Amino acid sequence: MFSNILVAVDGSDISYAAFDRAAEITKWNNAKLHAIFVIETRIGVSGPMEPSGEIIRQRLEAEGEDTIQHVLKQADEYGVNLETHTEVGSAGSLIVKTAEKLDSDLIVAGSLGKSAFDRLFLGSVSSYVAKESSTNFLIVRDEGKKKEKIYSNILAAVDGSAISYLAFSRAADIAKQTGAALHAVHVRSSKEQESAEGEEDILEKIKELAADKQIAVETHEESGHPGNVIVKLADDLSSDLIVAGSLGKSAINRLFLGSVSSYIAKAAKTNFLIVRN
Repeated sequence: MFSNILVAVDGSDISYAAFDRAAEITKWNNAKLHAIFVIETRIGVSGPMEPSGEIIRQRLEAEGEDTIQHVLKQADEYGVNLETHTEVGSAGSLIVKTAEKLDSDLIVAGSLGKSAFDRLFLGSVSSYVAKESSTNFLIVRDEGKKKEKIYSNILAAVDGSAISYLAFSRAADIAKQTGAALHAVHVRSSKEQESAEGEEDILEKIKELAADKQIAVETHEESGHPGNVIVKLADDLSSDLIVAGSLGKSAINRLFLGSVSSYIAKAAKTNFLIVRN
């Protein structure tokens, strides 16, 4: 399913939880695993390095070394090989560029990270990667304690597009690997209320895909704003992973409200896998 995984770490508990998820996925898929730590140059000073800026840089470099050592120990615990990368610059941009350079097919990151600048002015690093990356992206929101089952309840959002069927296929594969319950939802917007036939076709297609993978799926027919409905249903089902396709860097993603996947990335309380390829 995934062969080359890049996980972003910054020394926070949520980034170590993200590393746990990345290591587990690496083991499932016998994949390559990379970890990146970015020393943010935008923190503290913006001009030529002054003494205070140099002190900040030294502190961040030391923090980076500690973080890399921590994830190397995590990798040993999982029995996976790890290649590490330390970069200097803007975290979101460098994560995207490094994933492209490595030809990664999955990026994994925590939901907030530690950069105050990113949260205040650009949104979190994870929000930047969700908008700008062209690869699959797992946003991790559950911190720390390792569970007996990494996921127990997965919700896949489908809309009849090829990318949504691919997203469901990814969700089904993960459900089989983890023993999780699998749900699929199609949400009709107000403009689609009069046409239920298309939705029935979509859900029948989902059942066929599930049967091909020899996994049970519970389907849900809903109406309303897709993002709101998906987030609420995930809460109602106590889902610990939402999976949905994305239009990537299309024009709709650059509008103020963004795509459904961009909405879920911001609003959901649980882990979210954005499928792009």
